[in-house]
Amino acid sequence: RKRRLVISTHAIYSFGRRRLLARLVYALLAGADHILAVGSPSRKELIALGIPAEKLAIHPNWVNLELFTPGDRQRARMKVGFDRFTVLYVGRFLEKKGVMLLAEAAKAFPEIEFAFIGTGSAESALRAAAANCANIRIVGPVWEKGILSDYYRAADVFASLPDYDEGFATVYLEAIACGTPVIATPRGCLPDFIVPDVGFLIEPTTYTLAHLLARMQSEPDFLTRARAQ
Repeated sequence: RKRRLVISTHAIYSFGRRRLLARLVYALLAGADHILAVGSPSRKELIALGIPAEKLAIHPNWVNLELFTPGDRQRARMKVGFDRFTVLYVGRFLEKKGVMLLAEAAKAFPEIEFAFIGTGSAESALRAAAANCANIRIVGPVWEKGILSDYYRAADVFASLPDYDEGFATVYLEAIACGTPVIATPRGCLPDFIVPDVGFLIEPTTYTLAHLLARMQSEPDFLTRARAQ
């Protein structure tokens, strides 16, 4: 090739237990002039793979701050139909992202609405849970970003609880940009940008999630402080 080659990463690849993938990725990246890692864990694993540190820089994901803004929360709630404390999930419906963990929490907190935007392999299990749990609302995919921002604004908290090393997932940034606190796990790149001012990092277990949700309900100022940042 005659042009310089820049390659960006978009995930944490866990090369330690994926040797064939490690060899393929090294072969792909070794000839690049520069590599943009999605976060510090990504940069570290590429250095461990043998990529020279001087070729690597961190280039996190971003969101459109003209589209994803705090806006009028009450107007957004009326528009999307949220009329009580609501936990919002946006993303692929996968068990490893904590979708079914949130569905389990819905059983323990019937006074909280759990809204799910997206689609994925766990959708059948999620719909089965919704059939027995009136406070589970499956919105399905929302392609219009203007409407999606209203869902973020309307929710009391956004939650996605991966049990794997997550990359720099954009959905958390979208929620934060709309002024909505987030619940995540200390996995992958998430601790790089989810700080106490904007969210909560917990282990993806039924107990830790239930404890946090109970505190949010019993201490009204607890969430208000995070939303005000």
